Amino acid sequence: MKYDVEISKSALQATLRVLFILAGLIGLIALGHFNSPVGENGLPILLSPRLAQVTGYQHDGQRWAGELQEIQAGLSALLSNPETDLLAQDGQANALYGRLATLQTELDGTKVPPTLGILHDAIQEAVNQSMLAATSTIAWISEPTTDNQATAMNALTDAASALKRVHENPWMQKQP
Repeated sequence: MKYDVEISKSALQATLRVLFILAGLIGLIALGHFNSPVGENGLPILLSPRLAQVTGYQHDGQRWAGELQEIQAGLSALLSNPETDLLAQDGQANALYGRLATLQTELDGTKVPPTLGILHDAIQEAVNQSMLAATSTIAWISEPTTDNQATAMNALTDAASALKRVHENPWMQKQP
């Protein structure tokens, strides 16, 4: 025995709509799951807008501190190796100064949560001290005297101290 089953066009369209809606819902759930922050227990965390802003700023602050550390290491390497080619030193110093200027611009354009104003000021101070160290290093490259090298080394020490204060801030050490 052979049976023919006929499905009306409207029933087929309704079934396809339901399937598309289910596929969209499953896609949105998967997207939310993969983009949600995860807590210590491995479960997604629900962030309020204020908490999301604070957490985002903390991540930015840690990234900025890491970049400052790299820049300061580059300046230290320049100052500790006075025997290299002056043109190469000039290029490295200017590249490091350019990274600092970009970082300064990014900091100036960042919205700071009121709770983290002190941390923001500390990061600004670390960037400013690093810019002074970079400027002093460039002056030493332009005129490689022992006085200019000592000035650059002192400026770099001050910049490292300012960065240490950033790392010591409690907001840099733990997440909310």
